[in-house]
Amino acid sequence: MKWIIFFAIIFSFSTANSQRKLGAKPTDSGGKLMAEQACFDVKFYDLNLKVDPAKQSIAGMLTVRATIVQPTEWFVLDLDTLLSIQKITEKSINGETVRSYERRGWKVWIA
Repeated sequence: MKWIIFFAIIFSFSTANSQRKLGAKPTDSGGKLMAEQACFDVKFYDLNLKVDPAKQSIAGMLTVRATIVQPTEWFVLDLDTLLSIQKITEKSINGETVRSYERRGWKVWIA
């Protein structure tokens, strides 16, 4: 059975922690996907950002709509380590559920 899931990830960024050397990052595009990333087919992304130059910050929400195509225990997304997560929610016909997650380097593992 295929499941369609909706995740909303609320995140923020502040330039106070933003110093990094330029060059290739683990989130650079290309290469083979992990099984936990290849198990879903993304149908829709919506990125809503609020940039505050005075505070040198960015806040936003990412909405993902995807179909699970292979059984999995985790939904894994790439996310720069400079971005902090306030909350991850899953929306369904039964309402909204706050999901647990782990940060593992440049990846977010959503349970």
